[in-house]
Amino acid sequence: FLLSINKGGRPFHRPGIILTFLSSPRISCKSPALGHHKFLSSYPSPLTCAMRTLPLVCLWASLTAVAAFCHLPDGVRPINGVNVARSALSLWSGTGPAFCERCGHTMIRRVPPGDEKERSCCTDDACGFVSYQNPKVIVGCICTWENKILLCQRAIAPCEGKWGFPQGFMELGETTREGAARETREEAGAAFDPADATLLAVYNLAGQQVQLVYTAPLRSGTLAAGIESQAVGLFEWAEIPWPELAFPTVGWALEYMRDEYLGGGVRPEEPRVASSLGVQQRTKRMDPDGNWRVEEG
Repeated sequence: FLLSINKGGRPFHRPGIILTFLSSPRISCKSPALGHHKFLSSYPSPLTCAMRTLPLVCLWASLTAVAAFCHLPDGVRPINGVNVARSALSLWSGTGPAFCERCGHTMIRRVPPGDEKERSCCTDDACGFVSYQNPKVIVGCICTWENKILLCQRAIAPCEGKWGFPQGFMELGETTREGAARETREEAGAAFDPADATLLAVYNLAGQQVQLVYTAPLRSGTLAAGIESQAVGLFEWAEIPWPELAFPTVGWALEYMRDEYLGGGVRPEEPRVASSLGVQQRTKRMDPDGNWRVEEG
């Protein structure tokens, strides 16, 4: 730029100082009178400030993301009020949400008044929201049509491409039998009367899920793969792709029905009535190292 000086009533123009803002850590100037560069300041330029700050911003964002999404079942290390996991392989959450779903403030682990266990509690006393983390309820049904079993090939993770009977999480406002019928309709386009469903098995994935498996006859053999299924079909017992089943609980329920309810899959003239059987009960527990063990009952 040029400096404009009013000298003796006449405007006097003289080349002034030319500032250079580059990626240099200092501000330089050049004056025609001096004929050379001279450093006037050691303050960093705005571009240099941004370049120096960006890695710190990225590091802060990464730590925040890790703190918000990791889980820690066997011990905690707080970072800004959020518990960070020592093991990413844990299937249960010992932390709960990082932020309050009502007011947006951060959550901390503490024992709320009138309780005996640690819960995720809002840090805003005016809000006082407590988030209770509870096991989910899974409902499913082994559906039959003309002595064949309905199976769906999964189109979603986990176990995409594997086979199983229709099952999924319960929705609000429905009974377990209604939930099993809804899952069957959504995944296989098939229908059964919830009143005809008989409880076949109860499986506990300790601390995570309770699975209720029913059996029921279909109203018809009409099928249509839903958005969560790659394919659906009716299988003879000998046709079931046992090595390609999605989850251990799927195999447990199918084997129990084959061996106990249908007498080994030989299709007897009069299959045993499901209500005359005891309900199979099994529990899967995971130790801190991520290893499962199965218990009867």
